[in-house]
Amino acid sequence: MLFLAGGAHAQGNEDFRIERWGGGILESDWRLGIQSGAPGARSLGPVWSARNTRGPGTLFSNPAILGLSGSQGLVLEGRAALSNGNLGFGRDALLSPGRVQSATDDFLDDFDYAGSEVGYTALSGITAGQAGQLGALAIASSLGGGVTLAGGYQRRASALGQFRLSGLETVLDAGRRSGAQTIDIDVLAQLTAASSFSLDLDQVGIGLGIELGEDDLGAWHFGASALRRSAAVGLDWSMQPELMTVLSGSQQYFYNDPDDPNLAEGESNALYWRAKARYRGSAWG
Repeated sequence: MLFLAGGAHAQGNEDFRIERWGGGILESDWRLGIQSGAPGARSLGPVWSARNTRGPGTLFSNPAILGLSGSQGLVLEGRAALSNGNLGFGRDALLSPGRVQSATDDFLDDFDYAGSEVGYTALSGITAGQAGQLGALAIASSLGGGVTLAGGYQRRASALGQFRLSGLETVLDAGRRSGAQTIDIDVLAQLTAASSFSLDLDQVGIGLGIELGEDDLGAWHFGASALRRSAAVGLDWSMQPELMTVLSGSQQYFYNDPDDPNLAEGESNALYWRAKARYRGSAWG
């Protein structure tokens, strides 16, 4: 719609204004989770064993520690989904209805709004916070003779977000000069736009720790591990307007309307923008 406005002025229109505005419904949610270290080893965001430097989680940081007494067992870590708006607090911390109304009024003033009422954008949750997820799972078992075997999974980082604007409606009025004649142009539009993003960084591994013995220098341990790291990224974006353009109050042109009487056989009035991308890869490290 802003593109139509810019194009209209560039072609020498006498007038351009917005006659009706309905802001639709806006919703958005963005989450982030990061694991700064091995599970159970001063990691960021665990709900259990936050300062335990000995245990199955050392598979991902220092597998030689697996050979120490007390490293056998199970570690399970997770993150609770937390954001503004939880328990009813801070729901409007990121974007409030008052700020939306003020920005909308300023925008419509720039385009000589001629409507008697304004339909402001309704907020259906504008949130950001921590992603809820399984952070890590690791298990270690003694095989005897000072040998401990371990295996586990860890999500190093996770980010996801989504945005959606639906039901935005507007009526635009413009007049284009053609010689001594002015052609009235009316545009009735309804817009839906949505986007989503996701990023996951994971690793799975196996390893062992061996207690070699002691001498005058202290205890000697050996450890080794093999880790398979993977990354997955996803992106979706789409925008689809439903438009009707009326010239001089009589000639009608439709977009995204299969029942358009002006369509000849084999023609289409589809108008949309879409983008979709996926990536997944893994490697031993």
